[in-house]
Amino acid sequence: DTHAGGGVKTAGGARRDVIADAPNACLALLASGASFNEHGAALLERTLAYPPASTHQRSMALQCLRFYDSETDYAPKDINMLLRSLANTPCSSRSEFFDVVRSRRRRRVGGWAERPIAKLFTTTDDYQLLRVRATTAR
Repeated sequence: DTHAGGGVKTAGGARRDVIADAPNACLALLASGASFNEHGAALLERTLAYPPASTHQRSMALQCLRFYDSETDYAPKDINMLLRSLANTPCSSRSEFFDVVRSRRRRRVGGWAERPIAKLFTTTDDYQLLRVRATTAR
């Protein structure tokens, strides 16, 4: 187990512990990309007060991080998690945020209209998606 000290370098180059005065601070540093495992992102460091997340919480956070990273390919269960996370956010705000973030990426970005992420911008919540699936299954 590794513990984050909360240290940062100041403009003068000295290290300063930014959470020494907050012993109940709950922070974690997670790895992304190739470090993802079956439980989500790999935990690199954490504060002593950081409680381990449940599998569901970890999966939900992972899908939100993937959304923020402009990923477009999601399994149906992952889209459901994103829909639950963003249920109170209008579809137009979701797509606007996604487009703005993607426009600032250095990597080549293609269209998302034919990708699984498109459901997030046209479906208000996971219940609507469930109704669509039930109708098409009949």
